[in-house]
This record gives sequence, C-alpha cells and structure tokens, in this order.
Amino acid sequence: MDRFKGQARLPKFAIPKKYDLNLTPDLSSCTFTGSVQISIDVVDDTEFLVLNAADLSIHENSVWFKNQRSGQVF
Repeated sequence: MDRFKGQARLPKFAIPKKYDLNLTPDLSSCTFTGSVQISIDVVDDTEFLVLNAADLSIHENSVWFKNQRSGQVF
C-alpha cells in the first residue's frame, strides 16, 4: 500500500460513485467532526482500498464496508 502514498490519483480498481458528507464545525476551535458514506464500484479484485485523508484523524473502529447487493458488513 505504500506505493500509493503521495500519489495525486487513486488506483483505478475502485471507482467512487457517490459521497454523502456530514460535517459539524466547531468554530471556536477551528475544527470539525463528521462522517462520510462513499458508494464505490470495485472493478478489479483487491485486498485493500485507498482513501485520501490529508490532515484528518480517522478512528480505527469507525470504518466499515457494506456490500450493497448482499447487505454483508465487513
């Protein structure tokens, strides 16, 4: 996965189709919290996904994947 660090473009095996973004700004501390739901089409077999997250903190237990066809959560 390190081969994708610093790349301007994401790999082409997963194509984002829709983003649902919710942000809650804290204007007094110039920060925000939020969530995003990303709908993607995985077009090639892969063991991982690459997301851009410059200067963001992502909590380990807050990421999950759901197969829209089967409803299975990973």
